[in-house]
Amino acid sequence: MGFRSFGRFAAVSASLLLLSGCRSHDSSKSPTPDSKATTSPTVPDAAPAIQITDLAHAVAAGTIIPIELRGVIDSSQTLQGFVSGVVPSEVKGSDGRVAIPAGSRVTMLIRRIGRIGPTSVVDLGLYSINILGKEFSFSNGIDDAAVVKLTDDAGLGPGHNAVHLQYGNLLQFRLDRSVQLL
Repeated sequence: MGFRSFGRFAAVSASLLLLSGCRSHDSSKSPTPDSKATTSPTVPDAAPAIQITDLAHAVAAGTIIPIELRGVIDSSQTLQGFVSGVVPSEVKGSDGRVAIPAGSRVTMLIRRIGRIGPTSVVDLGLYSINILGKEFSFSNGIDDAAVVKLTDDAGLGPGHNAVHLQYGNLLQFRLDRSVQLL
């Protein structure tokens, strides 16, 4: 998939996301000009903003970090490099407090991609997570705190000649070691 195809795919995906958030308007529930409002509009209570100081300072080894992919990976066409994602639900730290809030942006590194004999492979390393505007490293540049290894065997048939990951696919990263968030 070339850059132009990816751009069209991203534009279509963004359009679908925008459309899915639209609500239909039911005019039968709208006030008529003759009706008088007897109550004032209410404002929902806003959730208190999470501060970086409120977060846990460590994430234990074995913790699962769910990440929704914000790109497309195809082992037959994609090159090594960075790909982005987002954490869809909060992740608890070693002390039980939130360590990684939902919506945190993630950078993953495609460590290996291609074929080894009849098997297609993609190895994604958890590189960093942006938590409330601050970047936290989950890699020392060579060794990542978590890696997802995906394979597909061409021997299983024509639909198995490459690993395909689509925008929005959920990946589960399990930490191999504890990570300090300071």
